[in-house]
Amino acid sequence: MIPSRIHSRSDERQSSGVTGAETADIRAAMALVEKLGRALHAYGCPAHRLEDALAQVSQRLGLEGQFFSTPTALFASFTVAGERSTSLSRVDP
Repeated sequence: MIPSRIHSRSDERQSSGVTGAETADIRAAMALVEKLGRALHAYGCPAHRLEDALAQVSQRLGLEGQFFSTPTALFASFTVAGERSTSLSRVDP
């Protein structure tokens, strides 16, 4: 039961000063937060707690994240070096 994901990305990192290794670390951190969100959602975590937990974990990982949870979807938006990355994970209620 792996949810589908739709990604929308703005322009690629052009002159943001982020190296390839840093980009890989950032993407891994974002993937971890999204996976945690799907797991918390699957186990019935209330939306307000899920959103708060993801925001706290993101902050600890050095990411600026905003989250929105509904009974069938989890939205995650990260801003790194001025670039925003938003994803939608479709989840079972």
